Amino acid sequence: LQTGTIGDLKVGRMIFSGEVRGLAQSLQQTVGDVYTKGCTARFGDARCKVNTDALKVTGSITAVSTRREFTDSTRMEPSDYFGAGLITFTSGENAGYSMEIAEYAAGVIQTVLPFPQNIAVGDTYEMIPGCRKRFQEDCRIKWANVPNFRGFPYVPGGDKVLGMGG
Repeated sequence: LQTGTIGDLKVGRMIFSGEVRGLAQSLQQTVGDVYTKGCTARFGDARCKVNTDALKVTGSITAVSTRREFTDSTRMEPSDYFGAGLITFTSGENAGYSMEIAEYAAGVIQTVLPFPQNIAVGDTYEMIPGCRKRFQEDCRIKWANVPNFRGFPYVPGGDKVLGMGG
């Protein structure tokens, strides 16, 4: 018998495999704050303080390429404005489903994963712009939210820390 926790589970057509992690595995978990270049706050949460409800837009689909890529030709926001944002369908077969937006340009919306059902022209949605958690491009320029940035953009990276002296 082993003692521990269950780790990664994999399910195939004919095979199921599970990983049993030992007690020492918990020592490899990050505990406490992490110093990263990017922001650690979630866009719109209490630490970020951007009011995402005021930024929410609605619209309807005018063209469909795939379950991951579709268009609303009435959208006029700049490229990547909705990148890392969230789209939620309010009508159609995907009503109530939400998905993270991978890319946005000229009204073309591409999600990280495909929606479970087919998307149809005329389906309506709500969309919230996103934040890629970068100091200069997002927090300073896009959202003017520098006081609430929860990252460390000027901490030297691994290349500087591990570089040769002199």
